[in-house]
Amino acid sequence: MGRKLVIAGTGVEEKRLKSIAGPTIKFLGRVSDTELPRLYAECRAFLFAADEDFGIVPVKAQSYGRPVIAYSHGGVLETVKVNCTNGHSDTGIFFTEQTVDSVVDCIERFEAREYSFSPAEIQSHARQFDVSVFIKTIEQYINGVMARRS
Repeated sequence: MGRKLVIAGTGVEEKRLKSIAGPTIKFLGRVSDTELPRLYAECRAFLFAADEDFGIVPVKAQSYGRPVIAYSHGGVLETVKVNCTNGHSDTGIFFTEQTVDSVVDCIERFEAREYSFSPAEIQSHARQFDVSVFIKTIEQYINGVMARRS
């Protein structure tokens, strides 16, 4: 597509992917914990093509207010909001197949509405997955169970 793509991390497919990558694709390899937040904060969107049970990485990208372009399977169905109503804005956009055509179509759909994504609302949505929220929810549940047993 001629778009800039930055790939952080390594994997078994890295050598093959580098051999077919065009000049607009940059492989960073392993990045430090201090470098990663800058990458999230400065990206236009985060591309997530995996099918994972939860997928903490898309949530992390959203915590920086960045929209997620994701394969519509697995945990992203719970952590990325699409087709929102009631005055809320989407936090990402989905593609339905792990194919070049499906990803290209999704990126084009993203670009057509890129400025409709609200970084503040995306960050707000991501906060519900924060550890402090999880702890508070568990505490409330346990306290409720204990109160019913008394």
